[in-house]
Amino acid sequence: MLQPLIPERVNTHPFGGGRPRVPDRTCANGICSGSTAHLRFQEWVAAGVFLELWRVGLER
Repeated sequence: MLQPLIPERVNTHPFGGGRPRVPDRTCANGICSGSTAHLRFQEWVAAGVFLELWRVGLER
């Protein structure tokens, strides 16, 4: 239920490179560093992911 709600990530690195991003599933499971999980959580809160997840849950 969560995957379709997560916004598409746009690489903002000036040369298109940078360090590979930890997969969303790994962050959702909390199987990554605490700082990575927290940063992803903050991104998802700002994008309204959890509010939408709550709404979808209510509909089901």
